[in-house]
Amino acid sequence: MIHVICIVHGNGSKAIMQISHAGSAATEDVTGTTPVGPSPVINPRRGGSIPRQLTHQEINVIIESFQSASLRKEAGFDGVEIHSAHGYFLNQFFSPLTNKRTDEYGGSVINRIRIHLQIVEAVRRAVGEDFPILLRLGAADFMPGGTTIEDSIIAAKAFEQAGIDILDISGGFSGYIVPGLTGQGYFAPLTEAIKKAIAIPVILTGGITEAEAAEQLLAEGKADLIGVGRAMLKDSLWAKEAIESLKL
Repeated sequence: MIHVICIVHGNGSKAIMQISHAGSAATEDVTGTTPVGPSPVINPRRGGSIPRQLTHQEINVIIESFQSASLRKEAGFDGVEIHSAHGYFLNQFFSPLTNKRTDEYGGSVINRIRIHLQIVEAVRRAVGEDFPILLRLGAADFMPGGTTIEDSIIAAKAFEQAGIDILDISGGFSGYIVPGLTGQGYFAPLTEAIKKAIAIPVILTGGITEAEAAEQLLAEGKADLIGVGRAMLKDSLWAKEAIESLKL
């Protein structure tokens, strides 16, 4: 890993590590233990078995695990991203589809992101004030009874106040592909609304494959940064070619 980061840095770029927990998206045959989650609700996106509801003590242990994971900054990373999208653990706490708790971790949006805020605080203590912390947020489930953009605006303001440096917006239990949403940057309505509500940078993802489309989305004020994934996995020279095509 250190060798890879050295290559990244040698090319004048940065490397951000992403830390996550699968929660109810995990399977017992892989982990050897019963999956856990905020509530005993089957994962709407991935199916599987009914997870065991976490106790307060277990929640505290997981918060500490996120904090410990962030110390991998010592490998040379330039930032850390906390994953709360695509139906994974923190997304499960955020979404009312899977969070049926009646304690301080359930109910209102602020209660449902309480564990997020506790993790942000713990990670900040571990990495220091000058190390960037990003949060990837599944900003809408696009399912009846799931999270909405209104929920995410409330959450985004709380994350900004908690010290998150950049919000990386994607889908919730809808995943990274949403039926009916087409074109490049199809999460743009989410990022545009969130960008208007907060001052920290917002990353837009969602089917962006062309440099010209990315530039247009930025010019239209849909986001501050663009996330390109599958296009770069398909073509390792995507960024180089984009710079050349746009004469940046």
